[in-house]
Amino acid sequence: MIVKIKPVLSSIFFSIVLNACAAPAPARPEIISQMAPGAAPASPDAASQLEEQGKYLDAALIYSRMATSATPPAKQDLQLRAAEAMLKGGYIIQAQQMAADIDTTDLNDRLRTRKFLLLAEIDLGRGMAQRSLKILDRILSLGEDSQLRLKYWSVKADAYALAGNSLESARARAQVNSLLESFSQRATNQVALLKALITLSDDTLLRVAPTATGDSIRNWVELALITRNYQRNSAELARQVATWREKYPQMGLIENVVESLLYRQSDQLELPQRIALLLPFEGSFAPVAQAVRDGFLAAFYNNKIENFSPEVRIYDTGKVPDQVWSIYLRAVQEGAQIVVGPLNKTAVNILAGGSNLDVPVLALNYTDSPLPAVKKNFFQFGLSPEDEAVQVAERAWLDHFQHPLVLFPQGTWGERVQAAFQERWQQLGGSVLKSVAYDSRANDFSPAISDVLNLEASEQRRRELNQLLGTKLEFTPRRRQDADFIFLAAFPLQARQINPQLQFHHASDLPVYATSHVYAGAPNPKLDHDMDELRFGDMPWVLPQPRPLSKLKKTIETLWPPGGGDTYSRFYAMGIDAFNLIPHMNQLTTIRTSSHDGETGQLYVDDFNRVYRRLSWVKFANGSPIPLDRTE
Repeated sequence: MIVKIKPVLSSIFFSIVLNACAAPAPARPEIISQMAPGAAPASPDAASQLEEQGKYLDAALIYSRMATSATPPAKQDLQLRAAEAMLKGGYIIQAQQMAADIDTTDLNDRLRTRKFLLLAEIDLGRGMAQRSLKILDRILSLGEDSQLRLKYWSVKADAYALAGNSLESARARAQVNSLLESFSQRATNQVALLKALITLSDDTLLRVAPTATGDSIRNWVELALITRNYQRNSAELARQVATWREKYPQMGLIENVVESLLYRQSDQLELPQRIALLLPFEGSFAPVAQAVRDGFLAAFYNNKIENFSPEVRIYDTGKVPDQVWSIYLRAVQEGAQIVVGPLNKTAVNILAGGSNLDVPVLALNYTDSPLPAVKKNFFQFGLSPEDEAVQVAERAWLDHFQHPLVLFPQGTWGERVQAAFQERWQQLGGSVLKSVAYDSRANDFSPAISDVLNLEASEQRRRELNQLLGTKLEFTPRRRQDADFIFLAAFPLQARQINPQLQFHHASDLPVYATSHVYAGAPNPKLDHDMDELRFGDMPWVLPQPRPLSKLKKTIETLWPPGGGDTYSRFYAMGIDAFNLIPHMNQLTTIRTSSHDGETGQLYVDDFNRVYRRLSWVKFANGSPIPLDRTE
């Protein structure tokens, strides 16, 4: 079955498609960051080594903890290092929080400049190019510090690029080129410099060349014109580039940079005019597919991006995942310029492991491969309980907890979530004190709670004393005292019972963290009041909004009142983000720290073309979720 939808708003169709349902949560990709079990050594050198290995969160934790006992200016230096490491790892909100906590009183010039650069880079990562540039303007002097100068011009180049000012971005990159020593970094920067220039028209380049201040940018403009004029004649291009290199040896043009630039141009994703949406409308995944489709179409009809008004064709992948390759080829043959889907994990694995993809694919699930090679034109996006469990571990660690207990439901889902939490916790240098599985079908969870809290050991001591003394003692069971928080994997029905039972069993002083699965998706104080103080991460779509409700959300809630389709609302939001990601993919894959504020979370793309979500953190208060962080 194929449904063709053109970019013409139909209020009747729009209201019809606003139905949502849900199904099994897709699995998350394996954790990339690896840190050996055991406490990480607390030294700047150890943290620096972790940064070099790409373990930015682990490094930030070391810097942050060292800062608590340091005195100025070493304290501010370590706080800046922590925030800088968090930003490198894509933890933009946490980096912003850390930067805000740095006392600027009596900061020396270098530390003040570092903070300005950090704030500018944070704004850049949040897509606020003009704010980033304004912060850079506050830096009065960089002195002779080559590191600060390199950071300043690099951030400025990226900010101008994001703002659409290619010429000024190229000027900044010309400055960066003179400061870089690494061969590979210089090559990457030179590609970006020439790429910025060749986006300008011939008239602009010809006008800039004679008036360009400084030989550096003028010479690069000349090379850009050569690249533009001879890109279709490889032999003549090579001859012209060699002549330019001899004429300007001081530019230090890296070998094959021009060729690399032309190759990278072909990797850029153009705004598609025809999108194929591949979803299974039969079988167990059908309800999820319907919710994703409806969200995708809601974003499609609400699209306001200039020059982006694509046609959408919907293909039913059916019950048999093996058909997905032939359906993909058919969609391409019929003019699809990007394919969104499939949803079924088996089908995703088939596309990931098959032949080269002629048009890009944004799969709506993750492959089973733990560390897949980057496959050209293959991107992955999904909702994942394991990924949420990883974020719970990171959040609890950032909140300075050390000794968790874990309660999880019996069965495959609970085991996956528990394993993901424990693996990440060990990578951060901690150890789980005890994990206990409970029967999710039970009404009384006391046996599992008593087990995880070691209440049975306390009860055994009471029995032994009674037997020894020959009398009945007044006795209050005492839980284990070495734990400082609980990770709870549960759905609303179980969480509403487990949380008060934890309090009854003398664990009211232990903070409880959970994944989004404890929340039904809409405020229900009557049912959720027993979960007060429980902390969890969830997507902005289902949480009370700190900002004014979007027009799209208002429209949807008018047609689909809260409570009518909460079970599948998260997959509806996933469909919205799947559409809205398409015009932002180039930015997300080019600028490492960039992100997109989506309905399912703050979205970013890792080095393996996988889209990850940063959740918003809340806690229950009077039965409703409220923001846990002041910046959210």
